[in-house]
Amino acid sequence: ATLGMSKGIDPILDDFCTGGTYFLRDTNRKIVGVFKPADEEPFAANNPKNFVREPNGESDLGIKAGIRPGEGAVREVAAYLLDKDRHLAGVPATAMVDVLHGGKFGSEPKHGSFQLYVAHLCSAEDMGPSLFPLVDVHAIAMLDIRMLNQDRHPGNLLVKRQVEQKTQGPNLCLASSVDRPSFWSANA
Repeated sequence: ATLGMSKGIDPILDDFCTGGTYFLRDTNRKIVGVFKPADEEPFAANNPKNFVREPNGESDLGIKAGIRPGEGAVREVAAYLLDKDRHLAGVPATAMVDVLHGGKFGSEPKHGSFQLYVAHLCSAEDMGPSLFPLVDVHAIAMLDIRMLNQDRHPGNLLVKRQVEQKTQGPNLCLASSVDRPSFWSANA
C-alpha cells in the first residue's frame, strides 16, 4: 500500500460507508488494505461525507451510543486482537497506522486503522442466512457480544466462496453451506 501511494496510486474512497473508508492499492492497482482515518469517522471533524454534527456541546455523541467520534479505529484493532489467537470470526489483521498522502489527505499524516483487504464475492446480504454454517455464525456472535458490537449487519459480513448451484431437483437450488464469512470494515 505504501509503495502504491509513493508511485502516485491514490486511495479510493468507499461510497457506501458513512465515514472515510479508503481502499489502498499496490503498484499493480490491486486493493491490499482498508484505511479508516480516525478524524473522518461519522460525526468527526473531517468526515468526507459531510456526516458531521453542528457544534452544540455534544461532541461526545457518535453514530452509536457510547462510541465517540474518532474511537472507531481503535475498536477495529480491538476486534482483531480479540479474534487473532483462534481466528474464529475471521477478523483480518488490523493495526493503528499513520498514512501520509499529500493528494488525498494533505501534508499531515492521518492516524487511523489499517486492515488487510479480504477478497470476496459478495456480502451476506446477497445470500440467505441458512447458507452459513452455524458454528461460524456462533463465532461471529460471540465476538460481537464480547465487543458489544452495535454495527452487525449482513453488509459487513463477506462471502469469500460462491455457493454451488444444484440442478438435480426443484428442492435443491443452493448448496447448504459457504466458506466462513470474514469481517471487512465495514463497519467498519
